[in-house]
Amino acid sequence: SNHAADADKLLHQITTEVHDTIKADRYAVRSAAFLEDDARHSQAGRFKTLLDVPVSDIPKAIQEVIEDARGKDAGGGQNQFSVIIQAYIAAEYAGIVFTRNPLGGREIIIEWRKGRGAEVVGGSTVERASVMGKAAIPKELFPGFTALCEAALTIEEKYDFPQDIEWVLKSGVLSIVQTRPLTTISKKQYEGYCL
Repeated sequence: SNHAADADKLLHQITTEVHDTIKADRYAVRSAAFLEDDARHSQAGRFKTLLDVPVSDIPKAIQEVIEDARGKDAGGGQNQFSVIIQAYIAAEYAGIVFTRNPLGGREIIIEWRKGRGAEVVGGSTVERASVMGKAAIPKELFPGFTALCEAALTIEEKYDFPQDIEWVLKSGVLSIVQTRPLTTISKKQYEGYCL
């Protein structure tokens, strides 16, 4: 049909623009939606993320992420859904930083593992450390640990609210993949931490 041909043409145009803009061998194709993240609630991992996608498979990957969202969106908020395409980084270390303890507390919580970060987000076994602010950052628990803690606190300061941050490290280079508000902490609690 005409609609399918137009959609196919658009997907290939997007792929060309992505590849021209982000020179990479492989890509990560993921959701970014107000449906899953806003200041009141977060449902990280609600929609599909595809990693290590070759450029030729970007159109198919975009369709898979959108179809997955359509299948899970009971609230009808498709106009609040978008797809992010990033260069895929084959991480040496990956994980999550909560700039404040999600259960309530001032400390930074870092969870990590060697290799890809999807396993950390998915709840697999991880290493874990807590840090009580900039003055208490311990020695490097892995290469780039100190830089990660400092970057997390800078991000929290920029957004003026605790953050749930996905990150990867490769060859000593830290990349922030995504950040979202930490929704288990209220603005009032956060203000108390800052006193």
